[in-house]
Amino acid sequence: MNNYEDSHRKASDDYNNGTIDEKMCPVCGTILSGKVKFCTECGFNFSEKSKKAPSRSAGVAIAVAVIAALLTSLCCVFFFVKRHA
Repeated sequence: MNNYEDSHRKASDDYNNGTIDEKMCPVCGTILSGKVKFCTECGFNFSEKSKKAPSRSAGVAIAVAVIAALLTSLCCVFFFVKRHA
């Protein structure tokens, strides 16, 4: 075997054995080298261990609250206009 085949086989074995140093961004899911400090896609900072990734449920809760506030406002305006018309 030549050096290319040897290096390819070693890289393949390392990947299959789980010894490749990779990590997944908790925000966007991008697979990155284990040595990076920031995600190249979304900018998540891996060096801040205490920083949690924002949860999607928090975003959904905020969206629901905003929609509820808008609907309440529209209902108030509708009843006010109807009453004073």
